[in-house]
Amino acid sequence: MDLILNADDFGVSEETVRATIECFEQGALTSATIMAGMPAAESALKFASQHPERSFGVHLTFVTDGIEHPLADPASIPDLLGADGRFLPTATVRQRAVLHRLPVKQIEKELEAQLAFVRDHGVPISHVDSHRHVHKLAPFRAALRNVLPRFGLGRVRNVQDVYLRRSPRGATFWLGPLWRRQLMRHFMTTDHFYMPRPGENVERPEVIPMSETVAANGTATLTVARTVEELRELAEPWRRLQGSHFATDPDVFPEILAAQPHALRPHVLLLRRDGEARAVVVARLEEIPLSVSVGYKVLFSPRVRALTVVYRGVLGDLSETDARAVVEALRGALATEEADVVRFRNLVVGSPLYTVATTTRPRLLRENLERPFSHWQLTLPGSYAAFLSSLSRKTRDGFGRYSRKLEKDFGDRLDLKRYTDLADADRVFTDLRRVAEKTYQQGLGVSFAQSELQRRIALMQMERGWFRAYVLYLDGEPVSFWQGYAYGGVFSTGVPGYDPAYARQRVGNYVLLKLIEDLCEDETIHTLDFGFGDAEYKRRFGSTSWLEQDVHIFAGTAKGIRTALVRRTSLGLTDLVRRSLERTEAVDRVKKAWRDRLARNRPS
Repeated sequence: MDLILNADDFGVSEETVRATIECFEQGALTSATIMAGMPAAESALKFASQHPERSFGVHLTFVTDGIEHPLADPASIPDLLGADGRFLPTATVRQRAVLHRLPVKQIEKELEAQLAFVRDHGVPISHVDSHRHVHKLAPFRAALRNVLPRFGLGRVRNVQDVYLRRSPRGATFWLGPLWRRQLMRHFMTTDHFYMPRPGENVERPEVIPMSETVAANGTATLTVARTVEELRELAEPWRRLQGSHFATDPDVFPEILAAQPHALRPHVLLLRRDGEARAVVVARLEEIPLSVSVGYKVLFSPRVRALTVVYRGVLGDLSETDARAVVEALRGALATEEADVVRFRNLVVGSPLYTVATTTRPRLLRENLERPFSHWQLTLPGSYAAFLSSLSRKTRDGFGRYSRKLEKDFGDRLDLKRYTDLADADRVFTDLRRVAEKTYQQGLGVSFAQSELQRRIALMQMERGWFRAYVLYLDGEPVSFWQGYAYGGVFSTGVPGYDPAYARQRVGNYVLLKLIEDLCEDETIHTLDFGFGDAEYKRRFGSTSWLEQDVHIFAGTAKGIRTALVRRTSLGLTDLVRRSLERTEAVDRVKKAWRDRLARNRPS
């Protein structure tokens, strides 16, 4: 987080100029905005021109408190002035601006005159704001859009959104979010803005932690890469922070992005604190259906433009302060209407990013109503024998008995093969598909390499030597498989499959045990990741688990609010149905019936 401490009204009076200069010299300010044409403007401009190392903007003036007057020819801006030739009172200007009774061309003339006045005194202009904050209103925004580029400017102060006490009587309470979106859409601006009200005690405990937090955590900067070319510029720190998920690899992510028909562009954030890379957040902008389901039945699926933080896309350790900076940066895409929703996939429940994302306001526009799900891993011991000894005696004896019976019943008719080479790709796709077609996963569209994208990802893994598939054959016919990839010392499993005709022989568990035995002998692998879901075999074999949950933050637009409301309602009804089934202990029976139906109706 960067904290900007700005003094307005620089030049309104000699007393104000002296106080502002003293604050600069004491290190209490980072910038000031100059009021052109005011009684002490020359003193302010003299100081500013002598201190190019400091930041100075223009405090645009279009209203009067008794002394403000125009710099443009009064005859060219008659609708901005009263009978005395001075600007109109604040209330009048605001009323006419809302009613679009202030000509934009006249505002542009005065705007140009004030900017030129400061520029011609040799002061580089860093940004603009305005007296009584009228620049948030539509005619003034339009004038800024037309004039600022002529002066090489683009930075404009945002609308206040931080308060010690917020009154619903003010227009900003109701229209502030709209004005913020408009300013963020057209200009470079700050994430937040706080200004003390007259008489407000800025030494209150609520205010002091703002500066203390910045001092304690250092200065944070966020860089956003929106093109493949910009991604390359982040490659070095990205590689240092890269985790154990291949899809967030800086070399692989652009390939996957290009293969996804719904992806529009990358959106990768690099967070530095005091110049040191602390975290990378890997996301993409995409157009997708945002589905709500009951069981395996899709109820609601509106198409949205989503900014999606990919699975395991948060690289590095985020503090809560860093997490807030990341969430606000992502929400910027909502304010500029680039996206309808920010999607966080599989956030670890209780992590700083989860805590921040699930407490953002307003509550209506955030949603984490889908039930959390478990994620299981097995820390591999030094040997397969050590793994077996870690199981309960009942589990160990049970699996041993089924494995021995399978080998005794079928003998040499069984053949277990491990595939890793790209040369075996055609056989892997063919044999795994023959098994997958007999499973309920095929009906869900989640079986191995069922889509062209899934096939392309598997090929990427094979090309780099990360892919492994373990396939059990009976009389030359594939009956069970496990597959996944090894990356960063972790073997992550994909969707497995087995022929239901051999369910009683536990062929799926047989292959899984062979996979674990193979991994225990591989010194480059220290962890087996079973992924999310709470299957019985994960609870039996896993050594570590945690909860994960998807979190959504919606835009404050009509579409965002509508999608959020319908989604919250649908998920609430879904949860009610699930709880009713749980009370009658019918969940497992319903799941089994649904899966059996999908298996019967799978494509031939």
